Amino acid sequence: MGEYIKYKNEEIKIGTVENLYYVRFDKFKQAFEAQELSHVDGNFAPWQYLDTQYGFRFRFPFPDEDKLPFGEILGDYNRGIPIRIDQAILPDEGLSPGHYEMKIMQQKPIIRRSDGMECLALVWASPHGELSRIEDDAEIRKVVGEVIRHHVVKNPDKDQKAFYQQVASRILEGYKFSEQQIKKIVFPQKNALRPKKTGRRL
Repeated sequence: MGEYIKYKNEEIKIGTVENLYYVRFDKFKQAFEAQELSHVDGNFAPWQYLDTQYGFRFRFPFPDEDKLPFGEILGDYNRGIPIRIDQAILPDEGLSPGHYEMKIMQQKPIIRRSDGMECLALVWASPHGELSRIEDDAEIRKVVGEVIRHHVVKNPDKDQKAFYQQVASRILEGYKFSEQQIKKIVFPQKNALRPKKTGRRL
């Protein structure tokens, strides 16, 4: 069943059932706060798509889609960004030791069971296509660490490197990491190369 909403009085399809394939959380929230969204008969009210109790999953904020108009996407509606992950940090996936390709797919607004904090949990797909989400800060730091290790530090392509750095930053932003924390995690080589101040200023 399709999900529809009116954006500036124009009816737009935003997804199917709980999967909001055609809209990302940040753009939806911005349009909602600007009072640009209105209800379409037979669908949920705009505020309900943002409410954690309804369980909607939004399209991941892919950096190359930043400038697209509301409701427009690049490529596949079910797009996923491949990332290489060491099996050691995926103990519940039932996979043999080695590296596997997971896909970053969506973000889901949730209230974490561990501490009651509201966040945008990363939703990713396993090599078998099964979707799961990550709630824990420690676990998401490990995932982002793998993104940086395999797709930034070891990547000779400057454009791809910048793309994955933005992806990593947006994952962490969903968990409300501070800007300083994000810089330290996403740009480790810069921090490592920065000389320490020594001596006393004259």
